[in-house]
This record gives sequence, structure tokens and C-alpha cells, in this order.
Amino acid sequence: MSSPEELQAVWRQTSRAVAAVVDQLDPEGLLAGGAPGDEYAAEAAELTRLVIRGAIEAATVLACWESQFGPGSYLAQTPQLLAELTQRLSEIRHQGH
Repeated sequence: MSSPEELQAVWRQTSRAVAAVVDQLDPEGLLAGGAPGDEYAAEAAELTRLVIRGAIEAATVLACWESQFGPGSYLAQTPQLLAELTQRLSEIRHQGH
């Protein structure tokens, strides 16, 4: 069993990696439009939970995203972007973050 400190370290490392991916992909174009740098913080936290649990599938990623942005989000309408986000989150999981 991992200690609380180890679990916190995993959370921090994983959340940084997830936030970097989300910010780089900017799935809704908000950062490019001048939104604050932490615009996707809530979504990144939820996606971090998915990564840590190993629940990285397009459907779970999209459900997480739609809980914040709704079914009409740009990510929901752009299958290639959803596939890329899902793939990159899966890579974070496999890298041991």
C-alpha cells in the first residue's frame, strides 16, 4: 500500500502532465481566445482522476468533458481531437504518472 505522501506525489505528477496536455490541445479554443491560464483546471482535475483510475477511453473522457462544457462542446464535435486527447491521456497512464 502506498503512503499518503506517495499518493500525493503521484497526484501532483499526473495532474501536471494532464494539465499540460489539456492546455496544449486547448480543446475549446479558450486559451487561444485569451482565457486565464487555469481555464481548464476543473476538467484537468477530473481527467487526472480518470488517468489514475485507468479509465481512459474516449467515452469516459468525453463524459468528463461534457459534464463541464455540455454535449455541444467543440471536443464532442471533433472526433480527431477527442481521439488525440484520449491517446495522450493513455500515454500518461502508461508512463506511470
